Parts: sequence; C-alpha cells; structure tokens
Amino acid sequence: MRTLTAPALAALSSGSVALALLVEMQLTVPLRLTTAAMNITHGSDVYSGTGLLGSIESVSDAAGQIKPIRFSLSGMPTDMMGLALAEPIRNKPCWMRLAILDAETHALLDAPITWTGSLEQMPVSHQPPTEKGPATLSISVTGQHRGATFGRPKPFRYTDGDQRKLLSIDTGLRFVLSQSAHKDVWPSAAFGRK
Repeated sequence: MRTLTAPALAALSSGSVALALLVEMQLTVPLRLTTAAMNITHGSDVYSGTGLLGSIESVSDAAGQIKPIRFSLSGMPTDMMGLALAEPIRNKPCWMRLAILDAETHALLDAPITWTGSLEQMPVSHQPPTEKGPATLSISVTGQHRGATFGRPKPFRYTDGDQRKLLSIDTGLRFVLSQSAHKDVWPSAAFGRK
C-alpha cells in the first residue's frame, strides 16, 4: 500500500496537478533523470530534466507476464557514445518514481516509488549528419521488473555441499541426507502408560 503526503493528496483531488517521472539508475556514477523540462530535487538528489529528449515506453502488463520497460534518450551528442558503450549496466538496480508537483510553483509534493527492477541492456543507435543538423545519438536502456527474479531458478539447494560453499565452517546441514532417509520406530501407546 502506498501512502502519499497530505499536500500531494490535496493536489491530486483538486484536479490541478503536474506530474513527472523520476528515474534513477545505480550505474558507476548514479544517473538521475526526469521527464520534466527542468531539474527536480528529491531529498538531496537532483534529477536532470530531459524534457522532449527523454521518454519512457508504456508498460502493458497482463496476468502472469512481467514485461521489461525501456527508457530512451534521443538527440544526444555523439561524444557520449564512448561513455555509453563503456558502462557495465547488466543487473544494476533501477527505480522509477512518480513526482507529484504543485501546478503553480512546480514544487515537489511527493515522489512515491512506482517501479523497481534491474537493468539488462543498452542498445545505442547513431544517426549520421544530415542537411538539417549534426550527427546524433540515441541511447535506450531496458530494465526488467524485480518480480521477474522470482521466476528464475535458484542456484542454491538446501544441502550440506551448498551450505559449505557459502560458509565453509558451517556443518549444520551435514546430517540432512542421512536423517531424511532414516526410519524412526516409535514405541506403542502402552509404553507411556507404565
């Protein structure tokens, strides 16, 4: 259950509210972006405004399916290509917040987390220079919802060998196999009546 602050609830019920998405990717240097045209500060973190350059594809989940989400930045200068290709993003955490802003002052009222997951891949596309402008770069990042990790097979078993891989001095599971095959013989009820 998500709870919102009283000013955010009042703004939402008034019908006059501004919304933006805040995206944080925990890369080598954390990357914080917003779909707003200006920078937004949440706590001590500053989210850089991407305006029309940034986009987030809509997510259409169906029962039993968890689809990935795609964040895109277009119109980037080509000197960013080296930075984008050098960054290891696989399995880095990522989350998205819904920023509820005051419609007049654009002050941040609340920003609850709406999506969490991990990054998967970052395809980069390069557009050569044209008569209308210089060469540009488009960067897309795909993220998988954290719920997808529950469907993956677990590499750890409840055995002595796997427990010793985690902690070599822990011998607490050494009798699990022998005890699982052991047959206990219980005395009859008459034994307890003596």
